[in-house]
Order: sequence, then structure tokens, then C-alpha cells
Amino acid sequence: MNGLELIKHTVGGGEMTATSSTGTVELLKQGVIKYTDTEKLQIYNAFSNAFDNYLIVFGSLTSSPGGSNFMMALRNLDGTWDGSYSTQRLVADGANKVAARFTGQTVCYGIDHGPTVPSGGHVYIYGPALPQPTAFRSLSARSAPSVQIADYASTHTSSATYDSIELGDNSAGYSQTGTLTIYGFTKQSVV
Repeated sequence: MNGLELIKHTVGGGEMTATSSTGTVELLKQGVIKYTDTEKLQIYNAFSNAFDNYLIVFGSLTSSPGGSNFMMALRNLDGTWDGSYSTQRLVADGANKVAARFTGQTVCYGIDHGPTVPSGGHVYIYGPALPQPTAFRSLSARSAPSVQIADYASTHTSSATYDSIELGDNSAGYSQTGTLTIYGFTKQSVV
């Protein structure tokens, strides 16, 4: 992809790592992270001042029989996880169309995924390592339990800088399995 650079497992002088208290996490070659049966996946040193904006590409399943959302939260440089997100959602699911807005949330809604067939999606993250409110834009598609397309736009109210992200299933007790890859947008000077 022109203008994108793969974030390998070394970012900003520190090594990108991924962990989870449940399931397994593997750092594969070419910057791919594979996660199996994880409830919360933490990716440390994913963001740095080397890039302003990022793209995360997903392929995932959930153990929730009705499907669920992949939630996201940013981690401050001091190691605390930061809340206070607002999200707008547009979802087309079969004959149903849903629009909703959530404010004052401790996590950001992201990818919708299903239980039997891997769902695909991506999240653009604008400015996580910059001292400005971070913005997210995600799009996902799934085919089970019904065909669905979900489009999310979220903002974070804080102007803090972040180096890490936590991803988890919004349904308590359920886990997710899949792969993700993180890309940084190359900075291009304007002539």
C-alpha cells in the first residue's frame, strides 16, 4: 500500500509486544500478531512519533454466539489506560439499519465480528502519539450470525499521547481469535 509502512516488532526505540491474561498471543513475521481465545489483548509500543496516523487490519472471530464488538482503549505513556470516548455507529444487518451515539464511554467501539466465519475490518487511528484528541474510524463486515456491515467513528476527549492499545470483546466472558497487522502512515512533506 502506497504511503503505508508496516510496523514490525520494533517501534520507536522499544520493541512492540502483545500480551493477554487469557489465551495465547504470537508475534509472527512481518509484523502480524496472532491471538487465540484472548479476552483482552494489549499491544505495547505500537505507536510512536515516527508516524502521525495508523491503520490496523483485522481478521477475527468471537466466542459470543450472537457476535459482538471489539472494544479499544489507549494507554498513556505513564502506563495508565485512558477512558472517555464518544462513538457514532452505523450498522446494516440484514433488513435492519441502526444508528447510535455513545458518549462518556471507558472504551471505544470498533470492529463487529461474528462467531463462525472470520470477519474482516480495519481501524484508522489518527494521532495517538500526538498531544491532541485521538480519532478512530473503523469499518467491518461479517457474514454470521447474519450479514452485517458496521461503520464506527470515535473520538477521545483527552489530548494525551499514547503508545499502546488494548483490544477486547465487549461481551464479558467471551474471547476473540484472529490476526491483526499495524501500519503507520508515512509522513509526506507538502511542497
